[in-house]
Amino acid sequence: MKNILLAIMIGTSAVVFAGGGKEQSGGSATAKKTAIDVLLSRTTQIDGLQKVMDEIEKRFGIVSEVEIRPGGAEGETIVKTRLASNAMADLFLYNTGSKTNDINPERYCLDLSEYTPKLEPAFISSASVNGKLYAVPVDYSAQAGVILYHKGIYQQLGLQIPKTWSDFLGNCAKI
Repeated sequence: MKNILLAIMIGTSAVVFAGGGKEQSGGSATAKKTAIDVLLSRTTQIDGLQKVMDEIEKRFGIVSEVEIRPGGAEGETIVKTRLASNAMADLFLYNTGSKTNDINPERYCLDLSEYTPKLEPAFISSASVNGKLYAVPVDYSAQAGVILYHKGIYQQLGLQIPKTWSDFLGNCAKI
């Protein structure tokens, strides 16, 4: 069941995975649901992620139990303490890049290399330790204010880098 959740979350949601899920009793004596604990920073844009978690529960019976932690240094301390004390959520958000090594992912996190063959090499490098990938990206493009494009497609279609929103929408229509 966790692999199903992982595959779905990778498509839509830097997330680092650790630990294992647990079963919960459902409404009847025979019904059981898998629960996944999710630890997010209070600065996390949760709307899209919540829709994904709701759909996972609907389709697969996997309940996401979300806990919000503070951001900044206080939040980093919480993550490190919970990892070291074996009290970490199954799924948690944390920074990639140099911060990846800060949490010792080889010890505490699941190797996600086999689940993410289509990620950009630059991201894989920033979220890997000793050749193993421990995080998947969360779509923060709206926060970053950056739009990425594929140079080869732009060249093939004779498109120019857009200077205005209207230019961008025109390129999208041509693609």
